[in-house]
Amino acid sequence: MEDSVSTAATIGNNITVIATIVDDGSTNVDCNTTDNIVTDLNEAVGAIDPNDIQVSPEGFISVDQELIYKIRFQNVGNNLVNRVVLRDELPEGLDLTTLIRGAASHPYQFRIEGERTLVWEFDNINLPDSTSNEPESHGFATFKIIPQLDLSDGVELPNSAEIYFDNSAVVITNTVINTIGEPADVKPGDMIIFPNPMRNY
Repeated sequence: MEDSVSTAATIGNNITVIATIVDDGSTNVDCNTTDNIVTDLNEAVGAIDPNDIQVSPEGFISVDQELIYKIRFQNVGNNLVNRVVLRDELPEGLDLTTLIRGAASHPYQFRIEGERTLVWEFDNINLPDSTSNEPESHGFATFKIIPQLDLSDGVELPNSAEIYFDNSAVVITNTVINTIGEPADVKPGDMIIFPNPMRNY
C-alpha cells in the first residue's frame, strides 16, 4: 500500500493513517478482533534533520497509556550504507514486559542489551544515499510500550535514540518527553505550552 501527502500540507501538523484488518468471513476465523487496527501518527516535516524519534501521544499521559515510538533514519551521506544500528535505552518508568515490536522498513535482528537498551541491527541494508535515490534512502523501526503502573503524577519519561551508519560517528536523535498526569490548573490570563518541552510549534 502506498499513500502520499499533499505538497500544501503544513509542516508541524499531524498526519494520521489508520489501517484495519477485516475478517473476510472465510473458515479462518479471527478469535481476537480487538488487535486488528493500528494508528500511525506522523508529523508533517520539511527540510529538517531526518534522523529522529517520535512518540504518540506526546506530552501528558495517563499511567496506563500505550506509547507508540518510531525511530526514523536517512542516509544523507554520499555513498551506500551497508549497516545501520539503532539503540534506544528506555527510561526507567517504562515497563519492559509490555514491549511490542512493530513495523520496520527493512529486515533486522533485534536484541535487548543489558536491562533496558533496545537494539535493532539492519545488516546488509544497502541503504542508498539521498542524492542518488532520495525515496529509498529512508528507514524506520517502531515499537509500543506502556509505563509502569505505579508511577506518580509528574514523573517524566524522556526518550532518545542513537543511530549508527556503518563506521560513522553516532547520530543522537532529539528527545521526546511524556509526563504522567494532567497539566496543572491554569488561572485566567495564564498560558499553557503543550507539549512541554515543545519543538517547532
